[in-house]
Amino acid sequence: MSGRDPNGIDAFHSLVQRCRGLAARTEPRGPDPQEAGSEDCWGYYWRHVAETIGRTPYAPFADFLERKYGGPGRAIEILSLGSGSCERELRLARTQRSPYFIRCVSSEGSALAEATRGAQAEGLNVEVVIADLNSVEIEPGRFHVILAEAVLSKVIELEHLLEQIAAGLVEGGCLQVVDVVGKSRELLWEENEQLVNSVLAGLPVEITGGRRVEVGVPEGESGLRQEETLTLIDRYFQRELVHRHGAFMRFLGTDAELAVCFDPRNPVRRRFLDLVIAIDDAAVEHGIARPLELWGVFTPRPERGGAVRRRAPSQIVSVDRLIADNPAFHDAGAGTSENWSTSPDVLRFLHGSLRPGMRTLETGAGQSTVAMALAGARHTCVTPSRREAERIEAYLASLGLGGAVTFLVGSSDVVLPRSGVIPAGLDLVFIDGAHRFPFPILDWHFAESRLRVGGLLGIDDCWIPSVRCLLDYLLGEEEWAVEREFGSTVFLRKLAEAPRGKDWLAQRYNSAERGATRAPGSSP
Repeated sequence: MSGRDPNGIDAFHSLVQRCRGLAARTEPRGPDPQEAGSEDCWGYYWRHVAETIGRTPYAPFADFLERKYGGPGRAIEILSLGSGSCERELRLARTQRSPYFIRCVSSEGSALAEATRGAQAEGLNVEVVIADLNSVEIEPGRFHVILAEAVLSKVIELEHLLEQIAAGLVEGGCLQVVDVVGKSRELLWEENEQLVNSVLAGLPVEITGGRRVEVGVPEGESGLRQEETLTLIDRYFQRELVHRHGAFMRFLGTDAELAVCFDPRNPVRRRFLDLVIAIDDAAVEHGIARPLELWGVFTPRPERGGAVRRRAPSQIVSVDRLIADNPAFHDAGAGTSENWSTSPDVLRFLHGSLRPGMRTLETGAGQSTVAMALAGARHTCVTPSRREAERIEAYLASLGLGGAVTFLVGSSDVVLPRSGVIPAGLDLVFIDGAHRFPFPILDWHFAESRLRVGGLLGIDDCWIPSVRCLLDYLLGEEEWAVEREFGSTVFLRKLAEAPRGKDWLAQRYNSAERGATRAPGSSP
């Protein structure tokens, strides 16, 4: 091939000669009980790759996250695409020292259900979402890191997904990719297949059993675009660090019969495994064969990133403008309006707690609605008053933010129970709708399961008894903790999901009643 390194070819042939020399000096034998472990051929190869990656600034990955994005009061936000059973993400969550939030997105519902149970049992701030990555929408400017492991090469609508990823990262955020980038469908290029079979032919038959690599075409659409994967990544992202490797090792490590031939638990077979790994490395390094594997870290190109493509509303209009304008949105009768706004401190706290693309829900409407829209949140507002919604929408339009809020007009006890109305993975819920009993409790009941662990719950007008009873309940439960208080407005942080089967006796709110005498005929 043109462009090959002559010295590399010489190194390659030298390695093949070492195969023959090694065969003459060793005899295969059974595994040494002292050295045998649980690591198979493919795992052994990936430990070799991990040693290379471990010398980069991105390893250990948890430490990189802490150095780059951690700090007091900063939650590291991670999105993992095609995460399967979320095993890696759960391990990552266990190692985090700073506050964090991890969202796993996959189409594998059964695996995600198990991951959800595991995360809840351990109290990990991990959310799982079932979605098709060909059409997934990612909140703009939200995540510090997006992980894509063994997923990009399987996506048909890859341009759409890469555009969503680029927009979904915060400024300074990165995409980490682990994937295959070989021949579409088959993965192994013809010259790579010839190379690996030449190597196998040069090894003693006592090791290989005379086996060769045979490539078949997988069924379905998987791998249809893997040849294009890196080219398309380069269209949307800049390379920070890329390690390409593996000219053929995947086909030795994942083939059931060949993996046994190079079982690292057998010291002799492990020596041959080390040798073929060295040949594989040399073939890639010197351009003798194209690499099939990719490990890389990428950042969005300036023209592709969410910070450029979508200017955050908070960069356009300050919340202080809202406070100064002090617009009146609420009905006062006879077609007039008046101001029932919460305090400026609450408006500033709402605005400051949010970043562009975060998902928020509010019952009731007013200046708080505008504050969250100014922060760039994907805000849903439930209000029974169409006039209030129209006034708020007109004010936002005057600021250049028309359409920034989704208004659901109707009573919250009717609107919220409807399927699909409340977005998943809410970052903040603000309850300031109807204050009469039982509306505050109903609003919380329908919204709290959609609020992510780590998210904020705001409750306004807690001095009213029908509102205060909700706050009193939450103050007694270990899943909630007070974040900030502004007079009669209280914000709580959701620390964990409450067990769905929790009985009344397990609720601290009811602890005073545990010893109470039951009335005759009452049920226990």
